[in-house]
Amino acid sequence: MRAMVKFFNDILSYGFVTAEDLNEGVFVHSRVLNDCRFHSLMQGQKLLIRIKDSDCGSQVQAVWLLDD
Repeated sequence: MRAMVKFFNDILSYGFVTAEDLNEGVFVHSRVLNDCRFHSLMQGQKLLIRIKDSDCGSQVQAVWLLDD
């Protein structure tokens, strides 16, 4: 699913992305970024993400950067 970084806080180690098919932000934790070999995200960055639903809501499970 295509998404864009809404914000990411390096100090708190989490942020949110907006996905084109969802009406709400999706939580992303730095642990997922580390698993995908990233250290941080920048606001407005375009991504391809895989999400999963949990008891706490939708969460990013995997991240890939898009060039466009």
